[in-house]
Amino acid sequence: MPHIEKPDRIAIVDALRGFALLGLFLIHSIEYFELYWRNPEPSVVHDVLFFLFSGKAYAVFAMLFGLSFFIIMDRQARRGADFSGRFLWRLTILFALGYLHGLLYDGDVLQVLALLGFMLVVVNRFGNGVVFMLSLLCVAQLPILFRYIGALAGQPGPSGPPLDSILFPQAMEVFANGTLAEVIRFNAWDGQLTKWSFMLNSGRLLQLTGMFMWGLLLGRIGFFERPADYQRQRNRGLVLAFAVALVLYVLKAYIEAQTVTVLSPNALSKQSLAQLLDNYFAAAAVAFGVLLFTTVYQATLLRRLQDLLAPGGRMSLTMYVSQAVLCVPLYYGFGLGLYATIGQPVALLLGIVMFSLQLAFAHWWLRRYHYGPLEWLWRSATYLTLNVPLRRTATAAA
Repeated sequence: MPHIEKPDRIAIVDALRGFALLGLFLIHSIEYFELYWRNPEPSVVHDVLFFLFSGKAYAVFAMLFGLSFFIIMDRQARRGADFSGRFLWRLTILFALGYLHGLLYDGDVLQVLALLGFMLVVVNRFGNGVVFMLSLLCVAQLPILFRYIGALAGQPGPSGPPLDSILFPQAMEVFANGTLAEVIRFNAWDGQLTKWSFMLNSGRLLQLTGMFMWGLLLGRIGFFERPADYQRQRNRGLVLAFAVALVLYVLKAYIEAQTVTVLSPNALSKQSLAQLLDNYFAAAAVAFGVLLFTTVYQATLLRRLQDLLAPGGRMSLTMYVSQAVLCVPLYYGFGLGLYATIGQPVALLLGIVMFSLQLAFAHWWLRRYHYGPLEWLWRSATYLTLNVPLRRTATAAA
């Protein structure tokens, strides 16, 4: 059996994961855990939160997943152990947990991370150059790009609407008016199809795959372990990522404001181009955000503020799952049905309060234990033993 370690954390990674978790939770909150889309009413809160976090927070999670994969594999390799088989088992457990979570909330991302994580075991055999080129191919969104080129040439495109657009209205009715049993029954199959169809057609599956590889590469070069060594590259990357993101944002706004342009002469080409620009902008924004977070972390005062998020990053699995357990009954029809009355500003405030309470609990818990509750169960199931240290000793806790 591979060596079972007590946690040896990289503080900046935990803080960044905690920040991504905050962003993801706030998006879910103002979406009423999906039900906002039953009767959307755009607002300033919506525009700002989606600009900051939509398509980006989950991508940071994916990047950090790739990083964690490298750390786990590297530490075991240094002890002479091949962790590949056990890592695949670890992903299988995560997929099962994600499915259970998805019975309540069909927007679960754990299944997606787990399934895509299987390819990391293969990709890890390649050199940095090959991995980087593969990541660029994923971020380039070739299926959408080819669809866009075809639309420019007058090709008709898909023969029918994607599956998610067909099932989504049914999902909204079940979530708004169904019982808990009906929500679970819908999510057991149709909810899963809705999610996976959306992930595939929107390009998010490819984007997540590219982010996995970016995280793997950042782990290999020690980007987060030795941030001072990359100060010059980080500064250049900040400027480049900001410039690319700005150009993409302006271009996207221009395309959306026009009925017909040379770049989008018909409806299909406009839709495909908008999807491309959305995905490209999200990738550039993720790069800029991670680089900025890392740069700011070097300032002692601001580091202390960022470190407040670190326990959330260490307990991200527990906090992510518990967010749905706590909030879905608040918003859905089988519970309080707040989706119909709360409004996005109040939902945002509620999300901030609930995340703050979760974070306070994480601080309290991790002063006493090495892992969050679900993190400990996941690790125990990975090693098929309950002999995984959980409680801190009195000396360590002090």
